[in-house]
Amino acid sequence: MLGKLLARIDTDIALRSTLRPVYVFLGDYIDRGSSSRETIDRLIEHGETHESIFLKGNHELMAIKCLTDPNLFDGWMRLGGLETLKSYGVAFKGLANARQIVELQAAFHMALPQAHFRFFRCLKSSFACGDFFFAHAGVKTERRFIAAEGKGSALDKGGIPVVDRRFWQDYRSRPYAHKRDRSETKPDQY
Repeated sequence: MLGKLLARIDTDIALRSTLRPVYVFLGDYIDRGSSSRETIDRLIEHGETHESIFLKGNHELMAIKCLTDPNLFDGWMRLGGLETLKSYGVAFKGLANARQIVELQAAFHMALPQAHFRFFRCLKSSFACGDFFFAHAGVKTERRFIAAEGKGSALDKGGIPVVDRRFWQDYRSRPYAHKRDRSETKPDQY
C-alpha cells in the first residue's frame, strides 16, 4: 500500500512545477498489520533518495519506550505491538509475565536493525515549512515559551507537540500557501 501511495505522489509531483518537493510523513508507521518492518525499510529507502521528514507517531514512541520500560509492554501489545513484533520475527503468544516481558524486550532489541534504531531516534515531533505546520495528532498551545528542537515546540508526556502560543498565533495569522508571496519563503527555510 505504501508503495502505491508513493507512486501516486511521485506522479502528482511530476505533473506540477515543483521547485523542491519535500515528503512529510506523519507517523504511526508500525502496529498497522504484519508489514511494520517492511514499512520502515521502505521509508528508510525513500528517505535516502527523496527529501523527507518523518514525524513520530504515538505507536513509534510507545514501541521505543517499551525497549526500556516493561510496564508499557502490555499496553503496546493491545495497540498493535503484537503485529510489529511478529514482523521483526519475535514470537509472542499472549499475556506475558515479568520475566517473559524482559525476554521479549531483549528479542525485540536484537531484532531491530541499526538502521531502524537510527530511524526511530531521528523522528521529529513536528515540522514547520513556510506556511505549513505538521504534527502527528494535534498541537497544544502553552503560554510559556518552549524551545525544543529550536522550533518553539516540545512534546508533552503523551507525545503531543506543545507549541508556544505566541509562535502558534503568529503561525495561524499567516495567509494560506496559495495566497502568499512565494518570494518571502526560501526553499531551504526550514
